[in-house]
Amino acid sequence: MRGFLRTVILPLTLYCLMILPVPAQIRLMGYQQAHINPELFQRAWAARWISVPNASDNAYGVYHFRKSFDLTARPEHFYVHVSADNRYKLFVNGKLVSLGPARSDPYNWNFETVDLGPHLKKGKNVLAAIVWNFAEYKPVAQMSFNRTEFLLQGDTEAEQLVNTDTSWRCLRNPAYTPWQKPVYGYYVAGPGDNLNAQPYPWGWQQPSFNDQAWVPARQGMPAATKGHRDYPNRLLVPSPIPPMEMATERLARIRLSEGMEKPASGF
Repeated sequence: MRGFLRTVILPLTLYCLMILPVPAQIRLMGYQQAHINPELFQRAWAARWISVPNASDNAYGVYHFRKSFDLTARPEHFYVHVSADNRYKLFVNGKLVSLGPARSDPYNWNFETVDLGPHLKKGKNVLAAIVWNFAEYKPVAQMSFNRTEFLLQGDTEAEQLVNTDTSWRCLRNPAYTPWQKPVYGYYVAGPGDNLNAQPYPWGWQQPSFNDQAWVPARQGMPAATKGHRDYPNRLLVPSPIPPMEMATERLARIRLSEGMEKPASGF
Protein backbone atom coordinates (compact mmCIF):
# COMPACT_ATOMS: atom_id res chain seq x y z
CA MET A 1 0.00 0.00 0.00
CA ARG A 2 2.81 2.38 0.88
CA GLY A 3 4.48 1.68 -2.46
CA PHE A 4 1.19 2.33 -4.28
CA LEU A 5 0.86 5.70 -2.58
CA ARG A 6 4.40 6.63 -3.50
CA THR A 7 4.31 5.47 -7.12
CA VAL A 8 0.73 6.28 -8.14
CA ILE A 9 -1.21 8.52 -5.75
CA LEU A 10 1.55 11.04 -5.01
CA PRO A 11 2.53 11.64 -8.69
CA LEU A 12 -1.16 11.92 -9.65
CA THR A 13 -1.76 14.48 -6.89
CA LEU A 14 1.22 16.55 -7.98
CA TYR A 15 0.04 16.46 -11.59
CA CYS A 16 -3.44 17.69 -10.59
CA LEU A 17 -1.92 20.57 -8.64
CA MET A 18 0.15 21.55 -11.65
CA ILE A 19 -2.83 21.82 -14.00
CA LEU A 20 -5.19 23.59 -11.62
CA PRO A 21 -6.15 27.04 -13.01
CA VAL A 22 -5.72 28.79 -9.67
CA PRO A 23 -2.03 29.76 -10.14
CA ALA A 24 -2.85 31.15 -13.58
CA GLN A 25 -5.35 33.59 -12.07
CA ILE A 26 -2.80 35.40 -9.91
CA ARG A 27 -2.29 39.02 -10.95
CA LEU A 28 -0.24 41.91 -9.63
CA MET A 29 -1.78 45.09 -8.31
CA GLY A 30 -2.02 47.79 -10.96
CA TYR A 31 0.05 50.94 -10.82
CA GLN A 32 -3.25 52.87 -10.96
CA GLN A 33 -5.28 50.27 -9.04
CA ALA A 34 -7.07 52.93 -6.97
CA HIS A 35 -8.58 54.35 -10.17
CA ILE A 36 -9.86 51.05 -11.58
CA ASN A 37 -13.55 50.33 -11.06
CA PRO A 38 -13.72 47.00 -9.11
CA GLU A 39 -16.72 45.97 -11.23
CA LEU A 40 -14.41 45.65 -14.24
CA PHE A 41 -12.82 42.63 -12.55
CA GLN A 42 -16.20 40.95 -12.07
CA ARG A 43 -17.79 41.11 -15.52
CA ALA A 44 -17.11 41.42 -19.21
CA TRP A 45 -16.28 44.93 -20.37
CA ALA A 46 -18.76 46.89 -22.47
CA ALA A 47 -15.92 47.97 -24.77
CA ARG A 48 -14.90 45.66 -27.61
CA TRP A 49 -11.57 45.09 -29.30
CA ILE A 50 -11.74 46.98 -32.61
CA SER A 51 -9.80 46.83 -35.88
CA VAL A 52 -9.85 48.22 -39.40
CA PRO A 53 -12.31 46.44 -41.73
CA ASN A 54 -10.79 44.42 -44.57
CA ALA A 55 -7.33 44.63 -43.00
CA SER A 56 -5.42 41.43 -42.36
CA ASP A 57 -5.68 40.15 -38.80
CA ASN A 58 -1.94 39.71 -38.52
CA ALA A 59 0.19 41.53 -41.06
CA TYR A 60 2.59 44.45 -40.83
CA GLY A 61 0.58 47.66 -40.64
CA VAL A 62 -0.02 51.03 -39.00
CA TYR A 63 -3.60 52.01 -38.17
CA HIS A 64 -5.39 55.11 -36.90
CA PHE A 65 -8.56 55.32 -34.79
CA ARG A 66 -10.62 58.40 -33.85
CA LYS A 67 -13.62 59.08 -31.62
CA SER A 68 -15.38 62.47 -31.41
CA PHE A 69 -17.69 63.22 -28.50
CA ASP A 70 -19.28 66.18 -26.73
CA LEU A 71 -19.21 67.12 -23.05
CA THR A 72 -21.59 69.55 -21.35
CA ALA A 73 -18.85 70.48 -18.87
CA ARG A 74 -15.15 69.82 -18.37
CA PRO A 75 -14.76 66.91 -15.91
CA GLU A 76 -12.21 66.99 -13.11
CA HIS A 77 -11.31 63.36 -13.82
CA PHE A 78 -12.10 61.03 -16.72
CA TYR A 79 -10.45 57.63 -16.26
CA VAL A 80 -10.16 55.14 -19.11
CA HIS A 81 -8.36 51.82 -19.53
CA VAL A 82 -6.53 51.31 -22.80
CA SER A 83 -4.56 48.60 -24.58
CA ALA A 84 -3.66 47.36 -28.05
CA ASP A 85 -1.85 44.62 -29.94
CA ASN A 86 1.01 45.16 -30.60
CA ARG A 87 1.45 48.78 -29.46
CA TYR A 88 -0.41 52.10 -29.34
CA LYS A 89 -0.16 55.83 -28.74
CA LEU A 90 -3.24 57.67 -27.43
CA PHE A 91 -3.89 61.37 -28.01
CA VAL A 92 -6.56 63.63 -26.48
CA ASN A 93 -7.31 66.78 -28.45
CA GLY A 94 -3.88 66.46 -30.08
CA LYS A 95 -1.98 65.82 -26.82
CA LEU A 96 -0.10 62.53 -26.33
CA VAL A 97 -1.33 61.04 -23.03
CA SER A 98 -0.40 57.34 -23.11
CA LEU A 99 2.00 54.91 -24.78
CA GLY A 100 1.70 51.18 -24.30
CA PRO A 101 0.84 48.58 -23.47
CA ALA A 102 3.62 47.53 -21.13
CA ARG A 103 5.22 44.34 -22.41
CA SER A 104 2.61 41.59 -22.29
CA ASP A 105 1.78 38.01 -23.14
CA PRO A 106 -1.73 36.75 -24.06
CA TYR A 107 -2.23 35.25 -20.59
CA ASN A 108 -1.22 38.53 -18.91
CA TRP A 109 -2.15 41.33 -21.31
CA ASN A 110 -1.51 44.74 -19.75
CA PHE A 111 -3.80 47.72 -19.95
CA GLU A 112 -2.94 51.27 -18.86
CA THR A 113 -5.26 53.43 -16.75
CA VAL A 114 -5.19 57.06 -17.85
CA ASP A 115 -6.92 60.19 -16.55
CA LEU A 116 -8.07 62.18 -19.59
CA GLY A 117 -9.70 64.87 -17.43
CA PRO A 118 -6.90 67.49 -17.59
CA HIS A 119 -6.95 67.38 -21.40
CA LEU A 120 -10.71 67.55 -22.00
CA LYS A 121 -12.89 70.62 -22.49
CA LYS A 122 -16.52 71.61 -22.66
CA GLY A 123 -17.96 70.90 -26.11
CA LYS A 124 -16.32 68.75 -28.78
CA ASN A 125 -13.40 66.48 -27.88
CA VAL A 126 -11.45 63.97 -29.93
CA LEU A 127 -9.62 60.81 -28.91
CA ALA A 128 -7.11 59.58 -31.49
CA ALA A 129 -4.95 56.48 -31.38
CA ILE A 130 -2.26 55.01 -33.58
CA VAL A 131 -1.76 51.25 -33.41
CA TRP A 132 0.98 49.27 -35.10
CA ASN A 133 1.70 45.61 -35.58
CA PHE A 134 5.07 44.38 -36.81
CA ALA A 135 3.51 40.90 -37.25
CA GLU A 136 6.08 38.57 -38.85
CA TYR A 137 8.77 41.26 -38.40
CA LYS A 138 8.11 41.84 -34.70
CA PRO A 139 11.01 41.76 -32.21
CA VAL A 140 11.63 38.45 -30.48
CA ALA A 141 10.50 39.94 -27.14
CA GLN A 142 7.16 41.12 -28.60
CA MET A 143 4.35 38.68 -27.89
CA SER A 144 1.01 38.95 -29.64
CA PHE A 145 -2.47 37.46 -29.95
CA ASN A 146 -1.82 37.72 -33.70
CA ARG A 147 -4.62 40.23 -34.24
CA THR A 148 -4.11 43.95 -34.77
CA GLU A 149 -6.65 45.50 -32.41
CA PHE A 150 -7.30 48.45 -30.12
CA LEU A 151 -9.27 48.67 -26.86
CA LEU A 152 -10.46 51.55 -24.70
CA GLN A 153 -12.89 51.13 -21.78
CA GLY A 154 -14.41 53.92 -19.68
CA ASP A 155 -14.01 53.34 -15.96
CA THR A 156 -17.60 54.10 -14.94
CA GLU A 157 -20.88 54.83 -16.70
CA ALA A 158 -19.84 58.49 -17.02
CA GLU A 159 -16.83 57.57 -19.18
CA GLN A 160 -18.36 54.77 -21.24
CA LEU A 161 -19.41 57.08 -24.06
CA VAL A 162 -15.85 56.63 -25.39
CA ASN A 163 -15.81 52.81 -25.26
CA THR A 164 -14.36 51.24 -28.39
CA ASP A 165 -17.08 50.01 -30.73
CA THR A 166 -18.29 50.73 -34.27
CA SER A 167 -18.72 54.44 -33.41
CA TRP A 168 -14.95 54.84 -33.70
CA ARG A 169 -13.64 55.68 -37.17
CA CYS A 170 -10.46 54.16 -38.54
CA LEU A 171 -7.92 54.07 -41.36
CA ARG A 172 -5.01 51.90 -42.42
CA ASN A 173 -2.07 54.23 -43.04
CA PRO A 174 -0.65 53.45 -46.52
CA ALA A 175 2.43 55.59 -45.91
CA TYR A 176 4.28 52.86 -44.00
CA THR A 177 6.13 49.82 -45.32
CA PRO A 178 8.69 47.67 -43.45
CA TRP A 179 12.37 48.28 -44.04
CA GLN A 180 14.80 45.51 -43.25
CA LYS A 181 18.48 45.66 -43.96
CA PRO A 182 19.97 42.16 -44.01
CA VAL A 183 21.78 41.27 -40.81
CA TYR A 184 24.14 38.33 -41.10
CA GLY A 185 23.76 36.91 -37.64
CA TYR A 186 21.25 36.58 -34.83
CA TYR A 187 18.90 39.59 -34.97
CA VAL A 188 16.17 40.13 -32.35
CA ALA A 189 15.00 43.72 -32.95
CA GLY A 190 12.12 44.85 -35.12
CA PRO A 191 12.35 46.39 -38.59
CA GLY A 192 12.69 50.01 -39.52
CA ASP A 193 9.93 51.85 -41.37
CA ASN A 194 9.85 53.34 -44.83
CA LEU A 195 7.63 56.44 -44.73
CA ASN A 196 6.11 57.97 -47.85
CA ALA A 197 5.05 61.46 -46.77
CA GLN A 198 2.65 62.02 -49.65
CA PRO A 199 -0.23 59.73 -48.53
CA TYR A 200 0.36 60.33 -44.82
CA PRO A 201 -2.80 61.75 -43.12
CA TRP A 202 -1.05 64.74 -41.56
CA GLY A 203 -2.85 66.16 -38.52
CA TRP A 204 -4.85 62.96 -37.94
CA GLN A 205 -4.62 63.37 -34.15
CA GLN A 206 -5.90 66.97 -34.13
CA PRO A 207 -9.55 67.86 -33.35
CA SER A 208 -9.78 69.90 -36.57
CA PHE A 209 -8.91 66.92 -38.79
CA ASN A 210 -11.74 65.78 -41.11
CA ASP A 211 -12.19 62.03 -40.70
CA GLN A 212 -15.43 61.68 -42.69
CA ALA A 213 -13.65 59.60 -45.31
CA TRP A 214 -12.61 57.10 -42.64
CA VAL A 215 -14.72 53.98 -42.10
CA PRO A 216 -16.44 52.69 -38.93
CA ALA A 217 -14.25 50.30 -36.96
CA ARG A 218 -14.82 46.57 -37.09
CA GLN A 219 -16.04 45.26 -33.73
CA GLY A 220 -14.25 42.18 -32.45
CA MET A 221 -14.22 40.04 -29.35
CA PRO A 222 -15.44 41.33 -25.97
CA ALA A 223 -12.77 42.20 -23.43
CA ALA A 224 -12.46 40.93 -19.87
CA THR A 225 -9.91 40.69 -17.11
CA LYS A 226 -7.92 37.64 -16.18
CA GLY A 227 -9.91 35.46 -13.82
CA HIS A 228 -13.24 36.48 -15.33
CA ARG A 229 -12.76 34.77 -18.66
CA ASP A 230 -10.37 32.21 -20.02
CA TYR A 231 -8.54 31.71 -23.28
CA PRO A 232 -9.13 32.24 -26.20
CA ASN A 233 -8.62 35.97 -25.81
CA ARG A 234 -6.12 38.27 -24.21
CA LEU A 235 -6.48 37.94 -20.43
CA LEU A 236 -6.38 41.57 -19.30
CA VAL A 237 -4.39 42.66 -16.25
CA PRO A 238 -3.67 46.20 -15.01
CA SER A 239 -0.15 47.34 -15.78
CA PRO A 240 1.87 46.96 -12.55
CA ILE A 241 4.53 49.48 -13.57
CA PRO A 242 4.35 53.25 -14.12
CA PRO A 243 4.69 54.59 -17.67
CA MET A 244 8.05 55.81 -18.89
CA GLU A 245 8.60 59.52 -18.35
CA MET A 246 8.11 61.71 -21.40
CA ALA A 247 9.64 65.14 -20.90
CA THR A 248 11.54 67.63 -23.02
CA GLU A 249 15.16 68.10 -21.98
CA ARG A 250 17.03 71.18 -23.26
CA LEU A 251 20.77 71.74 -23.42
CA ALA A 252 22.09 74.07 -20.73
CA ARG A 253 24.37 75.95 -23.14
CA ILE A 254 26.27 75.58 -26.42
CA ARG A 255 29.99 75.26 -25.77
CA LEU A 256 31.20 75.45 -29.37
CA SER A 257 29.53 76.38 -32.65
CA GLU A 258 31.21 76.50 -36.07
CA GLY A 259 29.78 77.25 -39.49
CA MET A 260 26.34 78.25 -38.25
CA GLU A 261 24.67 80.99 -36.28
CA LYS A 262 24.21 80.13 -32.64
CA PRO A 263 20.62 80.69 -31.40
CA ALA A 264 20.16 82.98 -28.44
CA SER A 265 17.79 80.55 -26.68
CA GLY A 266 15.52 77.57 -27.22
CA PHE A 267 18.21 74.92 -27.78
